[in-house]
Amino acid sequence: MQDRTARQRVLDDYFAAHNAGRIEAVLACYAADARLEEVASGASRQGCDALRRGLEGFLALFRGAHFDCGPRIVAGDSIVCPYTLSAEVARDLGPLRLAGRRIRLPGVQVMTFDGEAIALVRDFWDFDALAAQARPAEPQPASEP
Repeated sequence: MQDRTARQRVLDDYFAAHNAGRIEAVLACYAADARLEEVASGASRQGCDALRRGLEGFLALFRGAHFDCGPRIVAGDSIVCPYTLSAEVARDLGPLRLAGRRIRLPGVQVMTFDGEAIALVRDFWDFDALAAQARPAEPQPASEP
């Protein structure tokens, strides 16, 4: 029970640090060789330096990022945490015209712990839910015959 309570506290600290944009405090929640997998994009980052670069990029892209977490499920060494991410997108993402848009993106993080530190985060979010919030593409001028 003590591990369960400690892990819940780490998760509270993790999301509070994310919401405050405090990169070092987020990193303090991870094990030394922790890995984060973004299932939707296929991106994976492992180790403190890679996680730091990922967080810096995330916070630059999603300005004012705020995670609103739903009820958690604790099972063994893992915690499942549904969330809704709210943020303003700093730039377009490839073909998605999102620059300046406020988004709300539902997702789920499945976190596996090593003791009281996060060893693995598998982040699931729906690309189509993000794409639906993009501005329509601007019409292309008609070409002359």
